[in-house]
Amino acid sequence: MKLNSLEIKGFSSYRDQASVAIPFGITGIVGTIEDIEGRSNASGKTSLLMSLLFSLYGTGTFDRMEEVWNDKLAPSDEAYVQSNFELVGNNYIVKRGRKGKSSYLDVFENGKKVCEGNTKAQNFLQDLIGMDSKMFLSSVFVAQKDLAAFIETDPGVRKQYMDVVTDLTMWRSATKRTTTLKKESKVAHDALVEEAKEAEKSIVERSALIRSLSCEVENLDRVKKEYDEKAELIARIKDYDVLSKTLKEYTDLRSQLIDDEESYTVRKTELDKTIKDEATKFDKLMNEYSLYNDFDSDVVSAEIVALEEKLETVTQSISELNTEVKGVDTKLSYLSAELDLIDKDTGNLSEGKCNVCKQDVSKEHIEHLLSAVSEQKSKLLSKRMSLEKKKGTIEKNIDKCTGDAASFQEEIKSKTDSLGTFKELSEKIKNEEEKYHDLNKNLVNELKNINIKLSNIQIKMKEYDTKIDEINSQLSESSRDDFATLQQELDALGRTKEDLIRKQGKLQELESSNDNQKNVLADRKNKLKKLHENLYYFEVLGNAFREIPAELFKEAVVDIEEYANEIIRSIYHKFRIKIYEDESKKTRPLMIAFEVDGKYRNYKLLSGGQQSICAIALRMGFNKILSQRSRVSLNFLILDEIFGSLDKHNREEVFRMLNGLTKFFPQILVITHTEEDHIFPNLIKVRMDSRGNSYII
Repeated sequence: MKLNSLEIKGFSSYRDQASVAIPFGITGIVGTIEDIEGRSNASGKTSLLMSLLFSLYGTGTFDRMEEVWNDKLAPSDEAYVQSNFELVGNNYIVKRGRKGKSSYLDVFENGKKVCEGNTKAQNFLQDLIGMDSKMFLSSVFVAQKDLAAFIETDPGVRKQYMDVVTDLTMWRSATKRTTTLKKESKVAHDALVEEAKEAEKSIVERSALIRSLSCEVENLDRVKKEYDEKAELIARIKDYDVLSKTLKEYTDLRSQLIDDEESYTVRKTELDKTIKDEATKFDKLMNEYSLYNDFDSDVVSAEIVALEEKLETVTQSISELNTEVKGVDTKLSYLSAELDLIDKDTGNLSEGKCNVCKQDVSKEHIEHLLSAVSEQKSKLLSKRMSLEKKKGTIEKNIDKCTGDAASFQEEIKSKTDSLGTFKELSEKIKNEEEKYHDLNKNLVNELKNINIKLSNIQIKMKEYDTKIDEINSQLSESSRDDFATLQQELDALGRTKEDLIRKQGKLQELESSNDNQKNVLADRKNKLKKLHENLYYFEVLGNAFREIPAELFKEAVVDIEEYANEIIRSIYHKFRIKIYEDESKKTRPLMIAFEVDGKYRNYKLLSGGQQSICAIALRMGFNKILSQRSRVSLNFLILDEIFGSLDKHNREEVFRMLNGLTKFFPQILVITHTEEDHIFPNLIKVRMDSRGNSYII
């Protein structure tokens, strides 16, 4: 926020219109009073700058609005204060004043009026600046009389002031509110617990009464039945003929029941025998079938197939061996014929002429031929012997294969017969089992029905016997006294019945009331559950609301300390401030320590300049926190009589610090005395005339 100018008319001691531009840098504001040499107090210096606070917030050091305006003005004269400033790149003109008896507040943004009405305009300014009048005044205004207030005040009060500056009152209020709500919830919880106990007690008491009444009301149906039977009995006694006819009917019905019982008993005996015979027959069949428990038809079928394959293989081998024998026999026939031919040819060999070629045949040639023939015959005989041996081997194999084939055929037949028998028996078992179960089911159901009918006959028989006895008894009673007794008994039963009906109504009422009480108890338990949750949440929130402000407080203390030390180091390199909480005390008061050349010093032992610089630095730290809260950078500072009684050296040190502050606050306005005006690069002079009117020179 940058100040451009201030314009006032009729405000405080400024009767006439006056305006002043606010330059950059350090500006001294000095004042004089006409005819009083050397006096500057009450000349209008502070009022000039306080007009800024009044224009923005309509507040100041006055009790009534009439005290704001100059008392030398006529009621009809216009009076106002007007401030001109820059904020967030926009120009704002705020004019607050009076016209006659009406007050007004006009706010212009870049030359355009933003809203109508004092309330809307004030709300706009509040939102624009982001802080109320107290925060604004604490941020930009530092008076010499209040300079060391934060340092010299009680540490506990100092901590409370920190709460306000850092806006922790909201969090601490939230903590108190959470604690209050927790206590209220606890009280409500305890009250609900008591209500729940009372409800449970009431339910228990009502339940006991309900059980007692239920036991009595259980007899209502019996009493009603006895009453009806007694009334019916009395009615029957009144008419003997009706009773006699009824007796005959019951006697006939009883005789019919006896006949039915005999018939059903005979049928039951037949059924028992049939069921037993069928069970014996089926057990016999199952015993026969049990011989095949280990019989696996699939395995046997597979074995038959394997045996048939083996038989086929053996049969094929026999056929092949027979074919081979035939081949050997053929070869043997050829060899025998060839041997016979050799024998025949050998007999025809003799000396002399050949019958064929007619040539001479010598003895040597004959011997040579006989030798060759003998050798050939020996080979043929050897070959025949080999073939005969082979034939013998083949015939042995044929005999073996024939034996195997016969064995396979016999085993195939045996297994085939067993498989056929098994399948036939299985099919028979299946059919017989189904028939047996169906028959048994039907027979058992019929037997069951017969037993039920016999049981019903017994019940009916007893009922008829009772009725017959009662009727006989009634028929045998002829005295009027007996009838009167029955009537008395009937009347007594009637009174008992009415009493039980009333109790039944009371029972229903109690049950309904008990159900309502159970609903109330369930509602209380649901509320208790919610209160349990609320107590848990309040516990969590209470812890959070205690921890959050503590962290924010620590952060604010660190920010103020660092910012103040940054300002102090620009003047005193070996001087620093330390702000901390005294954790040894329950209230944890906020302490301030001053360190010079590594040693802690008491504030009162510091020089006047050091005290002023420390106090201003701390106030600048608070200014930073307040600016952070409002999110508005206040780039100006107003210092009122900060030099006080400082000597020349200390004034120079403080002024050197002010020069250093210009990098944080481009506009610094210092209200001071005339003897110090030579040290300021900018100067605003105020003068009050002998009539008490202030004006700017």
